Amino acid sequence: MPNRRNLTRIQNLLILPLALIVILTSCLTVPALADDRCPEFQSDVVYMENLNTGRIVFSKNAEKRAAQASVTKVTTFLVLTQYIRNYDDVVTVTQDELNEIKDPQSSSAGIKAGEQLTVRQLLNIMLIKSANECAIILAHYACGSTQAFVDRMNEYVTSIGCTNTHYMNPHGLTASGHYTTAKDLAIIGKRAYNNSMFRQITSQQSYTLPPTNLRTDSTVYMNPNMLLRTDSKYYYPGVTCGKTGYTGTAGRCLISFATRNGHTYMLITLGGSASSQKPNKYSIPFEDAKLAYDAAFNYNL
Repeated sequence: MPNRRNLTRIQNLLILPLALIVILTSCLTVPALADDRCPEFQSDVVYMENLNTGRIVFSKNAEKRAAQASVTKVTTFLVLTQYIRNYDDVVTVTQDELNEIKDPQSSSAGIKAGEQLTVRQLLNIMLIKSANECAIILAHYACGSTQAFVDRMNEYVTSIGCTNTHYMNPHGLTASGHYTTAKDLAIIGKRAYNNSMFRQITSQQSYTLPPTNLRTDSTVYMNPNMLLRTDSKYYYPGVTCGKTGYTGTAGRCLISFATRNGHTYMLITLGGSASSQKPNKYSIPFEDAKLAYDAAFNYNL
């Protein structure tokens, strides 16, 4: 009959591997993973959710107010869809609309005053090229002025349950009082993912604008989301769509969606101003995405 010492030794041998399994499993799959136990993400804010189960896979600073740069345009798109009745409506661009963009480094499609484009073309350019003037042009088309449209953006996000998001413009250029959190972006992102037009537009590796009344040639705009680009070393099979963003204040930002074997995940990364100083600042969201998606898919999180 085993004595008490031998029983204790056997119990310890059984408990140790079980404890290791629990620790390893918790590091990978605990919902709302504690900030200090996340993988070594470089982005200041990271949030991943399994859209099949609602499980929060990774959460780092998810409730921290942060700049989101052009990820703002996801909300811009959603609000626009409430106003657009005909995506083939032709819009004539005005100089006043173009003059609203003051930053000479602002992302632009080179659209000129007097140029005529359809609403559908403007949406594609806004989401693929991330052209800030398109956000302004479409805001005027929908609501008559940028401010009226921004007011509607703020009303919209409040109506869908966001509690810590506020917009000052429809494009995402840095402005005091323009902020969100990853938790709120997750609410917005799921609304966008459920919109087939959003998925279709942001899944494209590029968008070609045909000649206009002021362009004799077609113009090709490349998608800066390298997870989708087969010509990029950051191409990630399974990523279906998403939206990038960048300002010096926001750092490199990205909301992306990926599906494999019937499992779909949403990932939000907001770089933060410190990331803008790093040598690899351009690739940070794509490196973090690979880390997060590899873990999610490999371990069925």
